[in-house]
Amino acid sequence: METFTIDSENNIAAHAAVPANLDNQQAFATEKELAKLSAEWPGSRLVDIWNSFAGVAPFTELKPVKKFTNRKAAVARIWAAVQRLSPESAEQAPDVAPTKGKAKKSPAKAPRRARERTEPRQRCAESPIRAGKVDGEGDLNPHEIAPASTST
Repeated sequence: METFTIDSENNIAAHAAVPANLDNQQAFATEKELAKLSAEWPGSRLVDIWNSFAGVAPFTELKPVKKFTNRKAAVARIWAAVQRLSPESAEQAPDVAPTKGKAKKSPAKAPRRARERTEPRQRCAESPIRAGKVDGEGDLNPHEIAPASTST
């Protein structure tokens, strides 16, 4: 089982077995053990550990944080990052990103051009106001509308 060590300067290393000499280092092999160790640490140390991963290869997609919502979330995220330090996970990682297939279109909706119109559209020129045909009674002319009076 892979064992990890962390020193007082937050340097984390992966080991095949627990090292014999643990000067200024603490060892952990599971997320539960990391949680137990980190219970004594201030929250700022968890942030520092996470930010030491963020942006560094192979952790380029990780973003720095200012704080975590809680200790459990911090430990879970750090543990997931630490797992990538192990030589076993490095061997399993692919060299290239997997190719994505094309997104499937929803079969429920036909393409816009293929849709049939049920009613013909009314042209703008047929509108009496826009065509300038404002002679009849009851027709509105936007230029003849008086502003509303304000009474105080």
